[in-house]
Amino acid sequence: MIELKRMLHAPGYWRPSMAAFPDPPAPTNTPKMQELQRTDRARYDRIIADTRRAAAEYTRNYSQYDEETVAAVDNFRKDKDLDYQGDAPGLVDARLIDALRSASIAKKKAGESRPPRIQSVQCAASAGRTAATHSRPRVDSTPLDGQRGGAAGPFIASITASSDAASACRS
Repeated sequence: MIELKRMLHAPGYWRPSMAAFPDPPAPTNTPKMQELQRTDRARYDRIIADTRRAAAEYTRNYSQYDEETVAAVDNFRKDKDLDYQGDAPGLVDARLIDALRSASIAKKKAGESRPPRIQSVQCAASAGRTAATHSRPRVDSTPLDGQRGGAAGPFIASITASSDAASACRS
């Protein structure tokens, strides 16, 4: 349920006024807490009590399928043309989840300020170099099967980098 609310929040259907979806309370079974339990039991008990209260509040606020979530699901379904006659209010099915994932990913990508890690590959002919390297083409060949130069199996072809920039872009 928490993930459904997180996905509805990303495109702005569930609690759009909330700046960011909150993270769950931190776990208490950490080496630091185990050490605290041995050294300062009173402080450990206070932290555990606070964490339990925070976890109960988090569960109450974010892990229940309430009327607010039903309304957000219905609004999303209407906006994405997923609202079909006979569907129960607040229906969560595979189509809704797929659409929510797509909307959530699109929202995250739109909010990225840094360029993506993998850039599109462009033909290097205009730069005077092959697509394989920046300064010189490779002269070695790599067997397709990755073993003993192709002699181990039926695939004995090898791949060789082109020294001609124009042909490298065509292939």
